[in-house]
Amino acid sequence: MTHPPGKRLPRPGHGKVVAAVAGLVAALGLGTLGEAHAAPPATGAGTPAAPSRWPDRPHGFASLAGGTTGGAGGEVVTVTDQAALARYAAAPGPYVIRVAGRITAQPFGASVEVASDKTIVGVGTTGELVQGEFHLSPGTHNVIIRNLTIRDSAVEGDWDCKDTDFDGIQMDTVHHVWIDHNRFSRICDGQLDIRKNSEYVTVSHNRFENNNKTFGVGWTADVRTQITVDHNWFRGTKQRNPSVDNAAYAHLYNNYLTAQADPGDPVWTYGNWSRGRTRMVIENSYYEDVQHPYQADATAELVQRGSVLKNTSGRHDTRGAAFDPRDFYAYRLDPARAVPALVRRFSGPQQGIGVVPDGDDGPVTTAVAPGTCRTGAHRPADEPKIVPQGTGQHRSGTVIVYDTPAAHGGSNGGATVRNSAGDATARDLPFGNGSDGAAHEPDGGQAPAARSAGDRTVPEDTASQGDQDTPTTDSPEPVTVVERPAIRALGSRPATGDGCGPAAPAGQGVRDFEPPAATRASPPTRMGGFPRQDAPHARH
Repeated sequence: MTHPPGKRLPRPGHGKVVAAVAGLVAALGLGTLGEAHAAPPATGAGTPAAPSRWPDRPHGFASLAGGTTGGAGGEVVTVTDQAALARYAAAPGPYVIRVAGRITAQPFGASVEVASDKTIVGVGTTGELVQGEFHLSPGTHNVIIRNLTIRDSAVEGDWDCKDTDFDGIQMDTVHHVWIDHNRFSRICDGQLDIRKNSEYVTVSHNRFENNNKTFGVGWTADVRTQITVDHNWFRGTKQRNPSVDNAAYAHLYNNYLTAQADPGDPVWTYGNWSRGRTRMVIENSYYEDVQHPYQADATAELVQRGSVLKNTSGRHDTRGAAFDPRDFYAYRLDPARAVPALVRRFSGPQQGIGVVPDGDDGPVTTAVAPGTCRTGAHRPADEPKIVPQGTGQHRSGTVIVYDTPAAHGGSNGGATVRNSAGDATARDLPFGNGSDGAAHEPDGGQAPAARSAGDRTVPEDTASQGDQDTPTTDSPEPVTVVERPAIRALGSRPATGDGCGPAAPAGQGVRDFEPPAATRASPPTRMGGFPRQDAPHARH
């Protein structure tokens, strides 16, 4: 297989993106999902915070100097394809980006650029980035990447990865980053590279598997980086587990290293390495079947205490006083002998991360991939606030269409998209009903595209194509506002002059709307039994 030398994708919106179509049913079927609210701020040094199974804010160095909140407080979006992931990851401002399902990057080794103030989180255990990389450029800050599987950018036969730079996550000169509960496997070259004076970083509860150059910190002559590395599982990895070069403070605790790859290499198969002028503290970790479990350059410092060594060999270096992590933050050490069981159970993606706690009614924006999705969908009244949004370059790039006449459910039941919930918004999406209305006369020829019966409904930049009452809103209260709609009547029904435009009860508002040609040419004379000119339908 031949891979192109470049790995950077063009900026979102440039070039043609081909993506699998995400069904609208899936887009609207996220009733238990939403924004994960941040946990209370960490307590001061010396007093550990109350434990939580999946806290939404980091511990360790990423919690200091203002802390790391990622996209908290920003819009919550759910993505299912590369185009949407790249668009929101690079967008300005805070976003919580929920990755649902597998995203396979194209071209092979492609990089997704991550801007400041982002949380990228897998939904349960489903979120994956395959044969791709997350990249954080200099100056990026306040980023959380968690609960994802990042895998399979390795090139067959290139174990040393000399000709590629397909990392799992790479960051250069960034600050305040939390990498948590991810699984990295078969990456070429580094699974996680933290480079060039990056500061205030925590790497926790991850799985690093099946790799050569696993986890490196450094690539600088300065001594500035502060990093916490805890509760990670290194299995089937060869070197850099991690290797830390010229870090001001590196705190490693409760990590599990086992099943080392390539144990026959007498030098470059090793566990932890304190390099350059790094000051490293290792506590209560577990090393099993590991060569050179921890080592230090003559210029570095390394303190080890409380770890378990089982069938280890080679270097076990300690030198200097390093530092006391408790001078910076509070933390709780698990017993070293409990580490294998704890890390096997709680490292890597977890089902409880990326979903909404009970009682959370925050809005969720679901990105619908470009293409034509032929399906009908119903959002029931008890769903939370969900905003389906098209992600094509233009509104016409994502189309939801189905062919259901009213005879198959009445003028309400026959709509392609039906909304029964309040607080409903849809953006940048055309809805269509392609049923032939004339063919189903006189037993219900309406073919509406969209109907909303929920309160507080505000579609924005949507388009509807159907036959009679093309988009219909009958909210119980007068608070439906339709922004910048495009409405097209198919014109297959007999010329009754009935309902070619939007059907709306009292108090509903339509802004920036031009009626369909059929309505302009022959305005209807009645609507619901009263003259059209008296219809309580406001046009602004």
